[in-house]
Amino acid sequence: GEVAAEHDVYLKRESSGWPSVAGLAPARVATLCGFGPIARERGTPEEAVQRSAALLTSRGWCSFFRLQVESLGPIAEQAGKSMGSGPESEADRGEIEFFRGASLFLQGDGIRALDHLDEALRRIPEENSLCLGEAEAVFGLATYLEGGREETERWLEERLRTHPPLRETRAVRLRTIAVYQNLLHGDLARAETFRRQMPGPEPDCRKDYVIAWVSYMQGLIRLHRFELDEAREALKPAVERRFVHFKRAAVDSVFGSMLAGQLLGRFDEAQHARSQLREFLSGHDDPGSHYLAGSTEARFALLEGRPDEARRWLERATPPPAEVMLWWFEIPCVTWCRVLVAEGAAARLEEAEELLRRHAAVCEAHHNRLQLPGILCLLALA
Repeated sequence: GEVAAEHDVYLKRESSGWPSVAGLAPARVATLCGFGPIARERGTPEEAVQRSAALLTSRGWCSFFRLQVESLGPIAEQAGKSMGSGPESEADRGEIEFFRGASLFLQGDGIRALDHLDEALRRIPEENSLCLGEAEAVFGLATYLEGGREETERWLEERLRTHPPLRETRAVRLRTIAVYQNLLHGDLARAETFRRQMPGPEPDCRKDYVIAWVSYMQGLIRLHRFELDEAREALKPAVERRFVHFKRAAVDSVFGSMLAGQLLGRFDEAQHARSQLREFLSGHDDPGSHYLAGSTEARFALLEGRPDEARRWLERATPPPAEVMLWWFEIPCVTWCRVLVAEGAAARLEEAEELLRRHAAVCEAHHNRLQLPGILCLLALA
């Protein structure tokens, strides 16, 4: 105060989010790091993001494509608080509703997800084809989980009929629903029929994204039909485009390529795919990626007859959380049970049986006939 008075400077005490050396001083020790012109309502870059609905929406899309489920809900809530009230905010509100719905869907709560996703479809404008396509895809899948194949097909036919013409990326996302609902229903032949009806990608700025999805779908069907050579070839375009692909589908593409190579005895190819997968997952620092990194390595170790190495994953990690299993070829919470069964100890088998019964119940509730047989086979072994 005396220094301020001496220099005729108005002095007022303010706090700030900026880091300073004052944090090194013990509590109760008065510290002056400097003084300058009064600046209010300023903050760190993170504080700026938290006040901007547009920046939070961008972060929300990053979290969605990386499947960072734990962050989607909080981002949506904060973005809603930062949103303006004018009509120009309508589309942004649609994206926020999508994040809320996607977060619930990925946690397996399809009923609550549908309310938010329906609101998102009403608010997102037609010209925003990428956002609308993702919202439609998640809505269609949530409809399947809660109502089954027939209800999803009715919704899909109505959507395609009442919203022509569709931009390519959005049309592909809608038609993937027809493929995936039949995959989940366990009807591989019908899934392949719908996949063949999908158009080849036209040249546009999202061509690689479309090619990656179409390639991944074909490879996934081939893998489940145990057509391993065909699966390898089909997955190559998706593997090459893994850095522009949806993260979980990219992981599945590389892992499927690795698995096909291993089962065909092409061990050099399998090791190359394994290195690609390690590199890809190392660039994602989130819990889901950490679990995928551990589970893919453990499953590969089991395939190579190295159960001791697979068991180290049990010692290093905590059990992966249950998730909506969909059609994913590698699911950490299921591979955790594979390793428990491989260990064979009575306590481990009891744990595996309890977890597998829960997973089987989820699959039955979600009409997931694709994942259920494998889980029941593991349950029989436990």
